[in-house]
This record gives sequence, structure tokens and C-alpha cells, in this order.
Amino acid sequence: MVLLALKQPEASLVKWVFDQLAEGTYSGEQILSSAREKGLNCSKNNFYTLIRNPIYCGKVIVPKYKNEEAFLAQGLHEPLISETMFFNIQDILNGRKRELGQPISTPEALVLRGFLKCPKCHRSLSGSSSKGKQRHFTYYHCTSACGIRFRSEKVNEAFALELLSYLPRKGYEEIFVETIADAYQNQVGSILDERKSYSKQIQDLNKKIEKARDLLLDNDIDAVDFRAIKNECSEKITIVESKLSELTTKNKAALNIRPIAERAIKNLTDLDLFYENSSVEGKRYLVSCLFPEKMEYDGERYRTLLVNEIAEHIYLKNKELGAKKMEQKSSKKSLPHWGSPTVLISNKFIADLKRMAELDTKMTEYDELGRLMKLRKEREKLIPKVIDKKKKIKVKRKARKVTLKKWVINISDD
Repeated sequence: MVLLALKQPEASLVKWVFDQLAEGTYSGEQILSSAREKGLNCSKNNFYTLIRNPIYCGKVIVPKYKNEEAFLAQGLHEPLISETMFFNIQDILNGRKRELGQPISTPEALVLRGFLKCPKCHRSLSGSSSKGKQRHFTYYHCTSACGIRFRSEKVNEAFALELLSYLPRKGYEEIFVETIADAYQNQVGSILDERKSYSKQIQDLNKKIEKARDLLLDNDIDAVDFRAIKNECSEKITIVESKLSELTTKNKAALNIRPIAERAIKNLTDLDLFYENSSVEGKRYLVSCLFPEKMEYDGERYRTLLVNEIAEHIYLKNKELGAKKMEQKSSKKSLPHWGSPTVLISNKFIADLKRMAELDTKMTEYDELGRLMKLRKEREKLIPKVIDKKKKIKVKRKARKVTLKKWVINISDD
């Protein structure tokens, strides 16, 4: 028996690829390009074959044999990623889930390109440079005929100020950690409901197979239709069972949420410094963490419907505290105790909390990636010069041959 084993550093690179795909922020080609910068040697065709291979989540494909259709079986090797992550990525690749497909890198003056939408027609704002009398100017502009255009310096400065709204007020860090920790301990969350939902889905799919079998026995459908129904339901059952299995594992292993919350609030405290001191790639990752959907800039301020739940919690708390401070000034009363706001610890909330906790590490990773991409661009700039030099030499040699040929012809004529 031959067992598969993880091989480093390739395993770490492939794991990084799946992590980026699961976030759904960047397109597959952007992630492949970045993975190559990190050292992954893989063609485009092999890359898309790789990310669709279930072997990385611990499953193996049992090929079709006689009347039995191909199916997935549990392998004996150590999985690189969870089944839930793998099937979620397949949903993104198959178009059943939204994929933003933002470029990882852009010109520094257009760092927000791809994250903004038009306040008039709600299309994505593009960005470009135009030549003035003395220098070039960069603009974010709409691609439609609505005519929306903003100077990039103004838009970028307004965003840097917008980030300040998500910085926790001084003294709120401890309250935030205690609130999250208490809410997580006291709240069962939606795990039981999700388990019931997944179990019901499996029961319904099994009933569908049984119903199809009865129809086959009554000659209402033929064997081909039955196999198609059975294969479709079996595939869905496999996906739901993997989610149910992971949910059961999560339920058994209680999450130590306090250190995660401490790290998340620390990163939020330094949010403006992260953005100011990071590379373009790091900045764009930060924007994608905070704003899963595109922002709308109207020339004065930003609006967005969806924000990272942790950042939104801080933003709303800051707003509440600001309102209380205004009341204090008007009534000349002491500021009341902040108290512990009600927090619903959903799966999305925990995912957003973890994302904010890993922000410093991820941004360092993207800064390094930006450095590698910059080196590659510098190398690419040198290549045309070498090619041009070789072309010039070839042209000169050809010209000499032509001149020599004409000289020989002239001598022959004489």
C-alpha cells in the first residue's frame, strides 16, 4: 500500500493558493501569478486541474467501473485543506458564489481601483492617467457615459480619513475583548440549527433517491434517468455530509476566542498605521478585508452596504459614544458607563474576527509579495533593452551584407 505524504515547500504554496481562493477576493489568474512569484512552478492548465482535485481535501476519485458511476471516497492520506473549504472553492469556480477577481497590484496612485463604484450608475470605477500642461494627473472614472470622474489624490485622502472611523476609542479595547468572550461563552450560536438544517437536507436527498427508485420499479422513468438523479443527489449528499462533519468537529473543539479578540482589536487600533506604511498590495488586502463589497464615493464621503462585522461593531460603538458625548456637553452630565453591547456571535462574525486577527501577518505577506512583483517588473524592463540591442546588431549586419552585395555587383558590371 502506498500512502501519499505532504511535500514541502510545495504543500505550503498549494495551501496558500487554496486560502486565497477561499477568500474570493482575487481571481485565479492573479493568485497563480502571485504563487509563481513565491516559487510555485505550475502552468495555467495544471493550476486549474490542481485546484479542482479533491485529493487535497482527503478524498480520492474512484473511476467509473461497469455500471457503477465514478464517486468520491475517503482517502488514507492527510488532507491539506478541509472538505468544506474545497467545496466552497468549487462553488466559486463554478459561479455559484460571487468572486470579485480584483487585481492584487495596481499603480500606487490608483490603489482603490476595483473597490469603488459609481454613485450615479453604480458601475465599477476604473482609473487612468491623463497628461496636463506640466505633469500627469490620475483619476478614478466611470466607464459609462455618466461622466463621473474624481481626482485620485482626493479619493485616496478621503479613504485614509474614513479608516479613522474604524479605530477603537481609547479604553474600549478591554471592553471589546470581554464582550466577545462573554458572548461566545453564553451564546450557543447557530450550530445546532445548522446541524438540523444539514441533517434535513441529507434526509430530503435520500428520500429523492428512494422516490426515483420507486419510479424506476413502476417503469415511470428509465435506468438512465434514475442514475442521473442518483448521481446528482449523491454528490450533494457528499458536500452536505462534509459540512455536517466539520460542524460537529467545531462543536466538539471549543474555540479559545479571547486571544483572537485581543489580536483583532490590536490590529484595528493600528489600522491607519498599517495602511500608511504598507505596500500597494498590502493596502489592497486591507481594503478587501474591511469592505467585502464595493464602496461608493460621491465626492465628499464614502458609503458601503457591507463592512467587516468587527470593524462595523467598532464604527457603531464610536458613533454611539460620540452621540453620548454630545449629550453630555449639552446637559453637562457625566458620561455614562459604556456597558457591554449585545453581540451575535455568528459563524460570519467569527470568520471576520479571525480575519482581523490575522491582518498584520497577511499584510506582511502581501508586502513581501509586492517586493517580489516589483523585482520582476524591474527584470522585465531590462529584457526589451537586450532584445532591441540584438535587433540593432542584426539590422546592421543585414545592411552590411546588402552594401557588400551591391559593391560586388558594381564591380562585376565594370
